[in-house]
Amino acid sequence: MSEERELTIEQATVLLASRNVWRWSIVNMPRRQSVAEHTYLVTVIGLALYDQCMTRHSLLERASFFMYLMQHDAEEATLGDIPSPVKLAIERASPGTLTRVKREMGCEVRHAHSFDRTPLWFIAKIADHVEAIMFVGENSGPPHVLSFLMQHLDDAIRVGESAHNAMVDWRKLRSIAAKFTHHGT
Repeated sequence: MSEERELTIEQATVLLASRNVWRWSIVNMPRRQSVAEHTYLVTVIGLALYDQCMTRHSLLERASFFMYLMQHDAEEATLGDIPSPVKLAIERASPGTLTRVKREMGCEVRHAHSFDRTPLWFIAKIADHVEAIMFVGENSGPPHVLSFLMQHLDDAIRVGESAHNAMVDWRKLRSIAAKFTHHGT
């Protein structure tokens, strides 16, 4: 079996441990959410966006994207859920620090296929934002957090659209994202 399709015992152990790690550490939410729950939902959303919005489909690419989605927050099983503003501040103050810490702790996620800044990377990022908006909205989270997340979703779609217009049906993606987040059609 090729390396791209293998899930090692170590990777599976990390993914399974994510059920014990809680998200939303700096936001007062009425319900807790594990990283595993978040990962599952992002995977479902991401695959739906891939299937509905990509102009070309490949079974191998979809399988690789599935594994990418399943592992997108795997390091949180070791590091915990570091809030995005904290990650940004760390990287601004000392570029590369988070990557070095992940490597030293043995939790740096290595994907068989790099999707960095590709349409699939944008779809994964958008799925991540959509899931967060759904969770905050469905659990009466703070309105300012919902507003912040909606702005990030809009930004991710706009940037993705300008960078990769032909590979994704961005109008359809916007419509599906709006349906998932219950904010229009």
